[in-house]
Formats: sequence, C-alpha cells, structure tokens
Amino acid sequence: MAIAQAAGHGHVQGAVAAFDLTDVFIHVIPIGPAGVVYLALGLLLSGARVLPRLFGYLALALGAAFEVAGFVGLFDPTNPQPTITIILILQEVWVLAAASLVLVRTLRSTPAGLSARAAQAAP
Repeated sequence: MAIAQAAGHGHVQGAVAAFDLTDVFIHVIPIGPAGVVYLALGLLLSGARVLPRLFGYLALALGAAFEVAGFVGLFDPTNPQPTITIILILQEVWVLAAASLVLVRTLRSTPAGLSARAAQAAP
C-alpha cells in the first residue's frame, strides 16, 4: 500500500524505499515472531497433555527452522523464499494436524459424541 500511495502522490523515492523494504520482511518475520512463537509453543506443549509430546517437539523444530532460515537468508539472499515457503507449508500441516486431533478428542469426550457412539454400538 505504501508503494501505491507514494507513487500516486508522485514520490518516486518513497515508492522505491517502500519497495526495497518489502524484501526485509522475509527475514524479519521468521527471525522474530514466527520463530519465537513456535519455540515457545513447543516448550509449552512438550510438558503439557493437550497434545502428544510429538507436537511439542515438531513445534520446536519449526521454530528452529524459522530462525535458521531467517538468519541464513540474511547472509545468503539467493534462496530465502523457497526455503521459507516450505517451512510455511509445514507450519500449516502442523496446525491442521493439531486442530484435527483436538477436534477428534473433543468430539469423543462430549456427551453428544458419547451418545452417538453408544447408538452405533447398540444392536
């Protein structure tokens, strides 16, 4: 939006600066919030009973992968995007698996889920 706004107002240098800043976020997001969130989540889940410990260890691995990819991208700008895209895909698979497991566990433990299983077991 900053690029379009600067260009629309005739600020060529502002548009160029905003465009150059777009390349920074590919390094900032993995190093900062994405990595830290998954490292913290992994630490919490590895000691909790909400999900199997494997999810905690996988979250730690994702957090470490985000951190490594972010820092490597700072020093080797030739291939940061494909690596980060793969990590983002793995992140989405992790979220889908965790959410699915929580949903299945919830449905099994609710009275509606229990009565549906009882109705299926009845002759």
